[in-house]
Amino acid sequence: YGCVQLEKITLSENLTGIGQGAFMNCSELFSVIIPKKVKSIEAYAFAYCYDLESVSFAGEVEEIGTYAFSSCYALSQITFPQSVQSIGRHALSQTPITEFVIPERTSVIESATFYNCKQMKSVTIHSGVTKMEDGAFMSCDALQTVYYYGTVAEWNSIQMSEQIREQLTPLVVYVEE
Repeated sequence: YGCVQLEKITLSENLTGIGQGAFMNCSELFSVIIPKKVKSIEAYAFAYCYDLESVSFAGEVEEIGTYAFSSCYALSQITFPQSVQSIGRHALSQTPITEFVIPERTSVIESATFYNCKQMKSVTIHSGVTKMEDGAFMSCDALQTVYYYGTVAEWNSIQMSEQIREQLTPLVVYVEE
């Protein structure tokens, strides 16, 4: 936590989780490889790592905690493994990502997951998503396209507020699997 001059880190291959706030405020950290055995990245693990621009996953991470990558101002691209089942609130808020694919095993897009991702132009959502919480895409002003891998009926069955439905439905492009 707060290692402001830390630029690069090699994590142990035996590591099974990255704890709460482990690298929070390591403002000059620019690259990290998440080892194969890591199953969870807890809350605030990499929050406020302003120079973080590269995150690679070697294994089957299942959980991304609340605010895990929030305010990583150089993180314009990140791909979570398909094994991710849970992405916490504000996990990617205030990052410059331009596109994102919700992993197939993720069923809920939590509140403010993408809050203030002002450069995000597209998101891909699979039919396994059953709920989108309020504010999930709040202040994503550049969002133009929602690629949805499912049917109109499946889209309409996703639990979401009328506000989110009105925001996203006009942007949906249905993609056949």
